Order: sequence, then C-alpha cells, then structure tokens
Amino acid sequence: MQRIATRTGALAMAPLPFDGSGATGDKNIMISTSCGLPKADHLVVLLIARDRSGKDVTEHRSDMEAFMVDFVPRVKKAMACSA
Repeated sequence: MQRIATRTGALAMAPLPFDGSGATGDKNIMISTSCGLPKADHLVVLLIARDRSGKDVTEHRSDMEAFMVDFVPRVKKAMACSA
C-alpha cells in the first residue's frame, strides 16, 4: 500500500473499498465520499482520536483507518445516500 505524505504530515489513504478519498494523521482521519442527495452531494466524516494506549503511531493510524472503512458505508446507508 503506497502512501503519499502531505505537507502537514498526514498521509493520503490507499484506495478505499468505496468511492471516496481520505487522509490519516497521528490523531485524526478524514474521509470524503459521494452521497448524491440533493442537500448532501458529498459526505465528509472526521474522526479525532487521541491515543492513550501507548500504541505505536502506525498501529493507531491503522486502527483508525479500519474503523472508518467500516463506519463510513454505514453512515451512507443510514443517510440513504444514493451514490
């Protein structure tokens, strides 16, 4: 999985299993995906999760990514996104 570092240290996420893109930082992750509703063309989900477990930063980022890849499709379904 190739990652691209941004100017702020966030890493662009590898291709998602759904339409969208995202970036992961040490304490946050953001995913933008299409929704297709008249009042919500796109859905942007931001998670801020400070790690207090003492885990390695790489492991914390991986945990956040796994959560969001599962969570975002559920939000799209709950919102009845058409895209």
